[in-house]
Amino acid sequence: MMKKHLKKFVSLVLAAVMVMGMSATAFAAEADDNACLTTLDDGTKVIAAYRVVNGVAQELSKDEYFALKETENQIEAQKEAIQNSLQPTSSVSPRMAVPFTWYDERGHIESHIKTSSRTRISNYVYNRSSNPAELTISGSITKGAEANYSLSSGEKSAIQAEIGISYNTSYTFSQEITSTISANHKGWMDFTPIMYNSYGYIQKGFTTGINPSYVITSETWTDLYFPKQLPSGQLDGIYETMEAPL
Repeated sequence: MMKKHLKKFVSLVLAAVMVMGMSATAFAAEADDNACLTTLDDGTKVIAAYRVVNGVAQELSKDEYFALKETENQIEAQKEAIQNSLQPTSSVSPRMAVPFTWYDERGHIESHIKTSSRTRISNYVYNRSSNPAELTISGSITKGAEANYSLSSGEKSAIQAEIGISYNTSYTFSQEITSTISANHKGWMDFTPIMYNSYGYIQKGFTTGINPSYVITSETWTDLYFPKQLPSGQLDGIYETMEAPL
């Protein structure tokens, strides 16, 4: 049996946001300037954000919303430091070598918000009147695994062998939110996934049959994200109601 080289595991835990709030799958949010969570660079407003906790969609406060974003930045900085510590590998290839592909996991995060995967999951709804209007926004999404580069079938198999999760994992979920949309504005729903994040190196090399018993010829930094389905069936993540002028 091949012996893998010593692995250094770094554990990072992203605490789940637990908030007391609203129940059911349809709930309302105010759209005035004071109530919106933030305004994006293009002028789009995030009216409200929700996360499913214990099967109930609960509204996040502004502090909770930005705390999730800040935690994401801190985690990414720590992973970058691990990536920059990569040491050069051997390029020698002896005779009678047997090639291999391994995934050397250096750490994982149970729940990691992934802002770069934020996407619109609903059609637009329109309030063309001169007064705010309460509109229902229905969204759905199928979320699969992601990586920082395109993986080969051999690399996917190596990952599953190491961490026990298939790269083909995906979940589908629908969400309905009732939100107050400002006059002469359009509204929609965005989704930012909270995913299981594993990171480390895809290592390729060959067995030698002598001491050392294997030689690593290449290491590629690999950042993996897998969708999380909550016990209630919902896809874990942040559901945001958005609006912009017509």
